[in-house]
Amino acid sequence: MTMRDIEKKLEQKIEHAGELLEHEIEHVEETLEHALERPTVAKAAVLYGDIVYWGTILGSFVTVLGSILAFVTELNYLEPELVLSAIWEGRSVDEVWEEAGGERPDGHWYVEHLTRGDGLTMTGIALGVFVVVPGMLASTWHLLRERQRLFAGFGLTAAGITVAAMFA
Repeated sequence: MTMRDIEKKLEQKIEHAGELLEHEIEHVEETLEHALERPTVAKAAVLYGDIVYWGTILGSFVTVLGSILAFVTELNYLEPELVLSAIWEGRSVDEVWEEAGGERPDGHWYVEHLTRGDGLTMTGIALGVFVVVPGMLASTWHLLRERQRLFAGFGLTAAGITVAAMFA
């Protein structure tokens, strides 16, 4: 073997090693790109999340508005000073209602008092909590359209339990 043959073989090996290195670099780049990609989120989950997010924001604004009215005006069903004092003293719910406003009402008492600060505050809290129902129903509808009946059934069951809790 001549020196020229040895040089050619070395050049071929160097060229081959360069190609292998380029291929390996491309593979590492593809792996990193795949690892850094954002995962896809199911449309049903996005629907649920958007509805609950914006409903909670709306409920928060209503709650803040009601709280401002409760402390700045005299438009209240219960006197805030008495309610807060009783709560800080560690009294039970029945004792707080008894001292602040008489007998403890059943159900959604705040619906009759939407024009008062504490009624509006409680409405905002209820809206923030029960906004999950339209979120679950929209998600369930989408799951049914995708023929995912099992998960749609779970969503419908959860929405039913939540609605039943509203009236319990």
